[in-house]
Amino acid sequence: MDNVIVRAAVASDAPFLREMVREALRASPTFVSEVGLAEILRREEEYWRNWSREPDPALVATDAAGQQLGAVLLKLADRGRRIAIAVKSGARNRGVGRALMACAAQTARDLGAAYVCLYVDPCNAAAMALYEKAGFVRVGARGSAVEMRVELFVDATPSSDPARRPSA
Repeated sequence: MDNVIVRAAVASDAPFLREMVREALRASPTFVSEVGLAEILRREEEYWRNWSREPDPALVATDAAGQQLGAVLLKLADRGRRIAIAVKSGARNRGVGRALMACAAQTARDLGAAYVCLYVDPCNAAAMALYEKAGFVRVGARGSAVEMRVELFVDATPSSDPARRPSA
């Protein structure tokens, strides 16, 4: 998609972010079946009640006219960030997901994360293909969900290392 703009989410984006989480859940029928819709809704309500006070970083993709196309949340996960990503059905297969993934990785890197991970329903082959193209690899499972991860390479080499010193 031409002219995908990815920007940091602001408080007024919360309803759209919630909509995108629901979109991601629709693409995760195995997870919903395993955990139960009532439990998921309870967890989501609690998460969003706290989000206004302590928001996780989030990004929103728009077109040039400002139409919201998709979003990604970056939740803290040990030394990394776990992302939740969704794109509106009418904006899929047009580069929105790729743009969100690239900006999420850079945001996570900027926050000092060592990796970005996500969980994907095994029946969502299109999403798994997108994640693999973005460099994610399958590293395990959580229940029936496939865990995928991409390592973020941050230059942590001390400047005292002679191999890393700039040449004079």
